[in-house]
Amino acid sequence: MSFAKEMQEVAKELLNEFDEREEKMILRVAGESYFDTNLAETVIGDTQEYELTGVAPSYNEGLINGTTIQNGDISLSVLCEVEPTQANKVVIDDVEHSIIAVNPVAYTGKDKTIMYRIQARR
Repeated sequence: MSFAKEMQEVAKELLNEFDEREEKMILRVAGESYFDTNLAETVIGDTQEYELTGVAPSYNEGLINGTTIQNGDISLSVLCEVEPTQANKVVIDDVEHSIIAVNPVAYTGKDKTIMYRIQARR
């Protein structure tokens, strides 16, 4: 096992052990849309949900500038089995948040992503 994967497993174990949330954070991925020729209309596939392991602190007041980071934004540091995108949603404590930015955290290069940093907004 590579060093990056080992560190990812250690982080996951620690986050699971000390996570005090009653409900897990969820990444909600909307289903793909496609045109069904039999129905002659666009059909949207089922939404997929993936459990996120991580932390979700608010931004420090000094970082809030009202444009790129707004009051109420959340900075997530998470592990996930799929790569989050801005088209996805994050559910935290039954509240859905839009994803503003996704930054993969890599050990050595893009192909060795350990976790994701996500900026989420209500």
